[in-house]
Amino acid sequence: MVDKNSFSDKEILDSLKEIIGSILMLEPDEIAANSSLVDNLGLESIDFLDIVFQLEEKYDIAVPRRNPIQRIEASLGEEELIQGGKLTRKGAKLLKIVFPEVEPSRIYEGMQESEIPSLLTVQTYVNVVKRGLEVAHWQPEQCDKCGAENLVLGDKDKLEFPNDVMPFGPVFLCKACDNMMIAPSFDDLIYEKASE
Repeated sequence: MVDKNSFSDKEILDSLKEIIGSILMLEPDEIAANSSLVDNLGLESIDFLDIVFQLEEKYDIAVPRRNPIQRIEASLGEEELIQGGKLTRKGAKLLKIVFPEVEPSRIYEGMQESEIPSLLTVQTYVNVVKRGLEVAHWQPEQCDKCGAENLVLGDKDKLEFPNDVMPFGPVFLCKACDNMMIAPSFDDLIYEKASE
């Protein structure tokens, strides 16, 4: 298993430049961390899927197929983020959490929904890889139910999950009480910060 700390931001950025460069037939040095994937580089929907597949293969992580906006809308409801084609106050706060690499003044209440894709940068995907590595290598120190430390990695293919949705990260089982502990979801940190 790959150590989540074994990749520096620069290494992840360099691999992303190579991946994006191969898709768009650009030299890696033509791609900057702050390049907008849509506005500057012209990526299309199919290109984003290609990036995701290559990142999953390279880093042995799972990356959500839907973009952060779609995932938040599915969890909180579209009206929480967008009303009349414009970003709500709450939507602006959430996007600032989702895109920490973006200058906060670029995200504001009333921003047109059509402008949101321009926020996606190469650095956005560096952060996605880092979060994917955190989820993939999550491991509890003890059972959150009984406090026992005798935990084993569960075989997700043999376990049943709520709504039949297999989690992205690992699952640990407590040998003492049979408690199942599921890795935090890809977006749990976003929801945690949003509720503060």
